[in-house]
Amino acid sequence: MPFLLSIFYTFLAFVVYVSIKTIYRLYFHPLAKFPGPKLAAATTLYNAYYDILAPGLVKMLPELHRKYGTIIRIQPNEVHVADLESYNQIFKSKETLVETKKRREFLSPLFSKSAILKSEPVLHRQKLKQFLDTLQDAASANEGRGSIINFYLGFRCLTADLIMDYCFQQDLNALAEPGFRSQAVEKFIQGFDMAIVATYFLNFFAILNRVIFALPEGMARERVEYLIKNLGMSKIPTMFDLMLNPDEKRGQVSPPKSDMVADGCLMIAAGTDTSSGVLGLVLWHVTQNPQIERKLVDELMAAMPNREEVLDSARLEEPDFEYLRAVVKEGLRLDFGVPGRIPRKTPSKGARFGDV
Repeated sequence: MPFLLSIFYTFLAFVVYVSIKTIYRLYFHPLAKFPGPKLAAATTLYNAYYDILAPGLVKMLPELHRKYGTIIRIQPNEVHVADLESYNQIFKSKETLVETKKRREFLSPLFSKSAILKSEPVLHRQKLKQFLDTLQDAASANEGRGSIINFYLGFRCLTADLIMDYCFQQDLNALAEPGFRSQAVEKFIQGFDMAIVATYFLNFFAILNRVIFALPEGMARERVEYLIKNLGMSKIPTMFDLMLNPDEKRGQVSPPKSDMVADGCLMIAAGTDTSSGVLGLVLWHVTQNPQIERKLVDELMAAMPNREEVLDSARLEEPDFEYLRAVVKEGLRLDFGVPGRIPRKTPSKGARFGDV
């Protein structure tokens, strides 16, 4: 009986706590005067529903602004502004721009056209050839009848291997796994899938997050520490070689190791998922339209009669590959970046937008 009473009182205390918190958020919170859905003002579950189970709150914002006005409350502690003048006010921080510019100066040389061209022979000989050989083996399997390939995993193994080799000079070797079933890549995918859920349930997923993201963070940290000890030994300069050799004349300073690890994790996540996503989207659309597929294959066969030949990106910019470039550009247009809001914290002295 005492045990049941303790459960009852615990539940009652929880109900009272939630009720008081909801009343505060709806009527006494500093953002209580802003219009918007009452459920959004009371709980983050409103956002969570649209971002996890629906196409995303970002797609609902135009409708919400039409209903409630230019500045609306979309979470207990967050408002959304749909006004160009206010937008420019929010994102005009010079300090942020300066810091971003300095960080970009480290990374920009790594992704310049000359740097890409310099690294292509190594990447082509190793990873791209390995990927194409796997496809060729699959096509020749079962006495020429072929076998099924999971391109969702294949493209992710390809991009994961490429980004690890290019940015870290480390071979993840995901392409060598049978059926592209790389445990490392599958952990990446789990992390991507769980990220949005964990955003709304931080405490609940705290332990799970550490497990999911331990692999990429551990890999990044290990590689950063290795490159610090072996500075200048990379076959191709990595992003960390550049960060550890700042140009003092340009005001550059080596970022803390924790920042380099964070940048490394970002490269793994962004370089793997976005690139593989656009490859999968292009493959699907091309194969669903016989006319597009035929025209693309004809152009490639005319310009590349030797199927074993792998061309560099400079060659692909020539007129012989005009249709291929159009397909790539259309794929990039259709597979846009991850949509979402860019939140900013209110300054300690507060902020005023328009008449609010």
